[in-house]
Amino acid sequence: MAKPKSKSTSKGSTSPGFNKAVQLLLHFTAVLQFNYGVYIFHTLDMPNTVPFAGKFKFLTFICASVKIPLA
Repeated sequence: MAKPKSKSTSKGSTSPGFNKAVQLLLHFTAVLQFNYGVYIFHTLDMPNTVPFAGKFKFLTFICASVKIPLA
């Protein structure tokens, strides 16, 4: 039977300050991208050739754009 791996007692190779800085940078980037997407969505002029949905017909594309980076 295989031996279970023991947990490492070392703290890791990066400092907690560096990890916090990377986390802050990633969150700030996500906030900027979200705000840019909302701004573009509200300023988007869609041609009114279809009598329904309007600019919300691309909502599936927007949802996919949000979900793909999270996968």
